[in-house]
Amino acid sequence: MPLAAGTRFGPSETLASIGAGVIGKVYRARGRKLQRDVGQALMNTAKLLLTMSLTALISLTVSSVSVAMGAPNQAGSSTALAKVFDDYIEAWLPLNPIDATSLGDHRYDDRFPDTISEAYRSQLRAVYTRYLGAAQRVDTVPLSAKDKLSLAILLWELTIRLALMDNDDYLRPVHQMNAVPSEFALLGSAQHFRRVEHG
Repeated sequence: MPLAAGTRFGPSETLASIGAGVIGKVYRARGRKLQRDVGQALMNTAKLLLTMSLTALISLTVSSVSVAMGAPNQAGSSTALAKVFDDYIEAWLPLNPIDATSLGDHRYDDRFPDTISEAYRSQLRAVYTRYLGAAQRVDTVPLSAKDKLSLAILLWELTIRLALMDNDDYLRPVHQMNAVPSEFALLGSAQHFRRVEHG
């Protein structure tokens, strides 16, 4: 529910709405104690938790896929499921070269994606759509409990990823969680380049 002008929220009084994003709204307010303008953020808890959960699950999925690649099949595992994971990660990595580098894959070190372009977003949507369909076609009957969990995580990730693409959050030039300016700073301070071609 939006905050109306004059609403007292903690030590501040709401003056006007400034804008809204995927996980909440921001208001200009007056700090009663400090007697100066301050910012109020009204967060949509469900969307915030969804975003945090998605990030955690994506990390878990990518890590699981990385470990699974090249691992021998175990009893109850599915060759079809393994192929979906292998093909998905191979399609996903070129579109996410910074993550590829973080995972130790240096094939895409010379790339920095234009994530707001229509061409990039079309490619991304196509990858999510293709592998969501492939994952949905996997026969779950012969799967082990571990493989069923891996498949469920992948299905959840791809479904949510496609849904989030309808938001225009990607058009914001600055974001407190991730944005090009902060990514450049992090890459420069934390990324170790061992060879000239890595630069």
